[in-house]
Amino acid sequence: MSTNFPTSLDNTDSQKVTDGSSVIVAALPNNLLDMVEALEAKVGVDGSAVATSHDYLLANKGAFADGDTVFNTKLTAANTWQDLDLSSYVGAKVALVYLEIKSGGTSWFAVKPKGYGSATFGNHYQAEGSGASACWVNNVKVVYLVCMTDASGVLQIGNSSTSNTITIKLVGHVK
Repeated sequence: MSTNFPTSLDNTDSQKVTDGSSVIVAALPNNLLDMVEALEAKVGVDGSAVATSHDYLLANKGAFADGDTVFNTKLTAANTWQDLDLSSYVGAKVALVYLEIKSGGTSWFAVKPKGYGSATFGNHYQAEGSGASACWVNNVKVVYLVCMTDASGVLQIGNSSTSNTITIKLVGHVK
């Protein structure tokens, strides 16, 4: 018998031995060794590079530094929301993302989790000093924003202009 772990738990009831009446054959300790090896693989060695091992997952939980440019163009339409799919970086799940946004020119830029807030872009920014319901930029060269993705790893971006190239870098994220 080889081990079923980690896809399912092993049932070892039929392999239990009794002092003075059980004959131990090689299969019993070999099966136990298979189980130990499966456990070691799941736990992982110190500094494991195996992304499914517990050692790797524990060492890499929390904030992940990315630094990848995820958007570098002009938006296709002004004053509308456009999906920005970050699932290849954060997975198809809710994640908190830290973004560096670079823009030139005078325009309003907003970021929001897909499906949240108003569908009307203009409802997500207000004049400076009066507050905003989402992250926004106006005539700023570089800004750092924190936003949450939806359950698919997608957020929405919008700009009041189509003449400005927007560069968005995913600085880091928390899963």
